[in-house]
Amino acid sequence: MSVRSNITGPFAEITVGATSSAVVFNLPKELLCKPSTYFTAALNNGFSETTTQRIVLDDDDPDIFRTYAVWLFQEELKRDCLDEVCKVQRHLFHLYIFADKRGIVKLANDVVTMMASYWDEKAIDMSVTQECLPLVSSQCTLYRLTLDSLLLESRSAAWNEKKWEQFGRHPQDVMLELFRKERHFPDSFQKPDECIKSICHYHEHNGNRQYKMSLADAVIGPTAQIIVGSGRDIQEFSIHKKLLCDSSTYFKAALTNGFAETHDQKITLDDESPAIFRTYVLWLYQMRLYRDPMPEGDQEIQRHMLELYVFTDKRGITNLANDTITMLASRWSIRCVDLDDIEWLFPLISRRSKLYQLLVDKLLMELREDTGSESRFINGDLPRIALIDLVRRSESLTTDFNTSEACFESVCHYHIHGWQGAMSQGECIGRIEAGHNVFYPDIDLDQREWDWD
Repeated sequence: MSVRSNITGPFAEITVGATSSAVVFNLPKELLCKPSTYFTAALNNGFSETTTQRIVLDDDDPDIFRTYAVWLFQEELKRDCLDEVCKVQRHLFHLYIFADKRGIVKLANDVVTMMASYWDEKAIDMSVTQECLPLVSSQCTLYRLTLDSLLLESRSAAWNEKKWEQFGRHPQDVMLELFRKERHFPDSFQKPDECIKSICHYHEHNGNRQYKMSLADAVIGPTAQIIVGSGRDIQEFSIHKKLLCDSSTYFKAALTNGFAETHDQKITLDDESPAIFRTYVLWLYQMRLYRDPMPEGDQEIQRHMLELYVFTDKRGITNLANDTITMLASRWSIRCVDLDDIEWLFPLISRRSKLYQLLVDKLLMELREDTGSESRFINGDLPRIALIDLVRRSESLTTDFNTSEACFESVCHYHIHGWQGAMSQGECIGRIEAGHNVFYPDIDLDQREWDWD
């Protein structure tokens, strides 16, 4: 954003705080709207605030908003703007909460950077983390930074009994997550500066935001009619054409390359399931997979996700294929593969497909950790070639890989990245560690580099 080009236009009036403590800010409208999805909507999309160009934020703190206003004009979060703040760490936590609530991704990233650099020099104020961690999502970047920083400080500093007592006063769910992370934290990570050295690990970067922008562009464009199913089980979907074409090589070809469907902007998929297609449509508009629309029952859930992968493979929807793999791997990190309803899958996927590779590795892990007896595999619906591939994979994969969690902990090994519009691996890892496309949100989400070969 350019401050020079945004300070001459119309101003908006923002009243922050309640009753006698309220403070009125007059800020350039363009400056407010560019970094914030909230202010963009409020000041442009026909709400009452759009008419008056006035917004009341009676649930926000004027001091926090003042820091935000300074950040808007300076285009960065500077240390000297916090000189008059009494409790810097508490102020930064609440600034992050404000940024998260108002859709200001760049400010949230800058707060995370400032907090990491602050903790590189000063001890973590655990009275603040005890108070503020319950106020933020366990999937957000500041939460993950705080837990990692607490672990690093506990390793690098000679804590006395009082310090450990303060540490133990964190809420129970925070303590459980800390213990879970400690088990996987590399021994080489010993100093607080490890976080600031790799600070973008705790940032939200362009991938998701760019997709939101393309979504905003797409929903004002034309739609295509997709008729799915056969017989009595037929459903018609009206979907924005740009979303379909951007996500799928099949739909892009059908709707833009001169076929009959291009003229009519109508496609019939009589060999597809409306339930599977509905999950695809929800993913298109929500930018992630959720478990809620899926059927109940363990076997039904697994079959739905496997059928969804087959659909993505057939229709060239790489990003959804990756997200489906993530969802399956996260579920299989806790549950065994249901072998009683899987025989149908193998004729529909290639042995070179990422799903096939994940299945073979996951089944091998089950054998190694004794969660699956040999008779279960022999009596299951696995084809002979899959059993042969299991034996061959067992010979090539070191015995260091012996738990079901390993597949999910390096799930991008089973993804396709950087090809035909597929999301980059870095963006994908950021989304997974933020809890996107994960079946069980309370599992360890940290992604690791394994040498699978």
